[in-house]
Amino acid sequence: MLPISLLEAISARPRGRVAIITGAGCSVEKPTELPTAKAIALEAHERLLVDGVLNPGECANPADLSCVADAVFAKTGEQTPLVQRMHPQAFRSPEPNEGYLLAAALLREQAVVCLMTLNFDYAIAVALSQLGAKDSVAVIHGPEGSWPSQCNKRHLPPSKRTLPFGNLDTTNRSTGCMARTLGRSGCGPGTEFPGHSLRWVRHSIRSATRNYSQN
Repeated sequence: MLPISLLEAISARPRGRVAIITGAGCSVEKPTELPTAKAIALEAHERLLVDGVLNPGECANPADLSCVADAVFAKTGEQTPLVQRMHPQAFRSPEPNEGYLLAAALLREQAVVCLMTLNFDYAIAVALSQLGAKDSVAVIHGPEGSWPSQCNKRHLPPSKRTLPFGNLDTTNRSTGCMARTLGRSGCGPGTEFPGHSLRWVRHSIRSATRNYSQN
């Protein structure tokens, strides 16, 4: 059962006082069924070794996607060899699972003021499209983007290392970026945060009323 304080924040008017922060686990459930960054990194690293792009030992931590990306860039000067081995089309047009559809509906109904995803797939964007929410929910690609004043927001943080097929972002967990983004989204005192790392949220918006974590 959801806490009373969270239900009150969702039903607040003129719009809810809830911001959701999602991570990789949200895309694992069927039918989205996308692998985690660790699984992607390990598979891609193995293929890079087999194909001779990397040599054994050139990547210090093959389970870390950002480490694999760094190793590929250091060796080739680009990240295309990595992206080609990551099945990028699966991330461009995934089928949203029930969680994404529910989140999109909450955004459209303004029960949720902002959804920030740390993922590099487009599942939430596809869900918004399926629900016809393009006129009521703005998709913002970074804190420096254009922020419509009358829309709820869904946000993809920018990165120093953005792989070529869109927002495949392997370093998007910057607390500085999170602080600027959440601040611009209208999140502040009284905002409730279900769904992600309490440490990151507390660092970004220290005056948030409550945080809820679901693993």
